[in-house]
Amino acid sequence: MDLYEFPDEVIRAAGEIKKAWHRYYNELNELTTKGVYTDWSGILSETQLYMLQSDISYMISPKVFNLFARDEIRETCDFLGRGCYHLDGTGQIAHLDALLEIESLKLIQWVPGDGSYDPDEWIGVNSRIMAAGKHLQVMDRNFSQLDRIITYFGHGKNTAVYQINLPATHRKQAYDILRRYDCFGV
Repeated sequence: MDLYEFPDEVIRAAGEIKKAWHRYYNELNELTTKGVYTDWSGILSETQLYMLQSDISYMISPKVFNLFARDEIRETCDFLGRGCYHLDGTGQIAHLDALLEIESLKLIQWVPGDGSYDPDEWIGVNSRIMAAGKHLQVMDRNFSQLDRIITYFGHGKNTAVYQINLPATHRKQAYDILRRYDCFGV
């Protein structure tokens, strides 16, 4: 309700939160980073990155998203240099075009959400992300989504895989599979 009743206050408070987040991100990196960055998504990078998300975006229109979320996401992606975004749920697809316009947003992790079809059924969303020149991170339990992407596109360029709940006993098998996919540019 605050988005509608007190929009200026929401924008002001969000700006303060963003400023503090940027400050503490830098301070934490000074204490911990030794040339390699990572976050909860499991991506490793030699430059700053972070998987951003805006869960409220699932419940707001593109107009409201553009007013309250898009610029903050763009500014944080600019700050990072290698911004990533967790597109979580079918309700956020309405904001995909606005996200794809953010130049410093380099990667989108698409997850259709609970109760939705398996992510590999959403090849249209994957296509839009890749056609915009963004990297795509897929969450895959058994590499079926990656197989579908390679079959559809003929390659896995600009695709990163996040393996969910991979038991330690299966890590060697996963590394073998990823070496196989290396020839497809994954």
